[in-house]
Amino acid sequence: MAAFTWDGHDDADWNFSIIATNLIKFCGAAFATKVIVGSFQEEMHIRTAAGTDTDACGAPHLHNIMYVDANNCDIDGAGSEDVANILTTECIRVQFTHGSAVNTENAIFYAYDGTTTTTPPVGVTFHALEQSDAAWTNAEGSASAVSISNQGSSDTHNFYVAISATPESVGEKTSFSVRMELDYY
Repeated sequence: MAAFTWDGHDDADWNFSIIATNLIKFCGAAFATKVIVGSFQEEMHIRTAAGTDTDACGAPHLHNIMYVDANNCDIDGAGSEDVANILTTECIRVQFTHGSAVNTENAIFYAYDGTTTTTPPVGVTFHALEQSDAAWTNAEGSASAVSISNQGSSDTHNFYVAISATPESVGEKTSFSVRMELDYY
């Protein structure tokens, strides 16, 4: 049976599970702070259950890769650097498993409104990339998705993505989800 799991790295292993009840939280300078309109997140955390404000990361926290410009990022507040320098362990890992060895192709990653895959998230500017890409993609809606590399025959496929978001207006953003799609054979 095919399945997706989403994880973050804690500098030791892929110990941060991102599941239906543990969500990514984009933050200002700390867990309890908001991202300023027009600025990108300064930290990313895993929060327990939608609507609660409990940090599930502990220390160290989920790595933060903040959009700076089309070709640059800021990793964990260390200053601007080329996106080509992003390490696998600094990314979000999306793992696709299958009960038998399969190839993957036509994979895409993007943000949407949580209901209609072609509709961009509401009130959010979202950028993403696959680790080793040379530039960010404004990945809002399936038509603007990041293209993810095809992978050869295996029962486990790991994809590594960096994500960054900024609010376009004040207030909680509830029409904002991310998604990965792929074909396998």
